[in-house]
Amino acid sequence: GSSVSGNYVDIAAPGLDIVGPAPGGQGYLAEPEGGTSFAAAYISGAVALLRSARPDLTPQQVAYRLTRTADNPPDGHNPQLGYGVVNPYRALTSLLGTRTDPPAGAMPAPDPVDDPLARQRTIAFWAAGVSALLAGALLLARPVLALGRRRGWRPGRRAGTADA
Repeated sequence: GSSVSGNYVDIAAPGLDIVGPAPGGQGYLAEPEGGTSFAAAYISGAVALLRSARPDLTPQQVAYRLTRTADNPPDGHNPQLGYGVVNPYRALTSLLGTRTDPPAGAMPAPDPVDDPLARQRTIAFWAAGVSALLAGALLLARPVLALGRRRGWRPGRRAGTADA
């Protein structure tokens, strides 16, 4: 009831019962008498968020993204909500346009991220391989030594020499 409405409204935002810091540092307070001024701050925050992610967008492209990604009313456009309630997440993440011809407002592909643990993974892989080889050698050495001792093998003697 306290908000401005009419056919000129393009987009809406929450304006009643907005929780914010209470005066005098007394915690938080829900403002029951909000309205257009609170909704304007909400929309301004969404615009700032979108402009920080995409500084190359023109004001017309920002307005287009916000109206196209809003949570639409059932009739598509009405004097109270315009094209709907602003959805900042959808405004940032939606790709508008066709797959073959992305518009100027489409979000760019993310930059490839370097794996900070690639070197540690390589070292761990090699350490595991060397450990497996050593464990295999130790497991194989025991039966070989037992079989050699049963046959009379002693370390340090050559075959065919007699004890003195």
